[in-house]
Amino acid sequence: MAMTQIDQEQFNKVIQQHTDVQSFIQQSQAQIRGEVENAASVNNGAMINSLVQAHEDWETKMNDISNNLTHMVESMKQTQSKLAEQDESNIIK
Repeated sequence: MAMTQIDQEQFNKVIQQHTDVQSFIQQSQAQIRGEVENAASVNNGAMINSLVQAHEDWETKMNDISNNLTHMVESMKQTQSKLAEQDESNIIK
């Protein structure tokens, strides 16, 4: 019997959920970026400038979130691997 009895399927499910959220964020960013660029290309003035600035701020924050998700997924994969190795070496026969 393994020490942690880690459920690989459950671990993979959580990793996939994080990856799916990151993909959704990136798709949303691309869509919104296109809309803002389109609006800025056909309009100008204070309101559009405010929109562009707000979008740039939002984009920076969303990139931070996406990067955090990348680090979380990497950490989870490392932890999963270490626990699996630990389980393998601690199996009671």
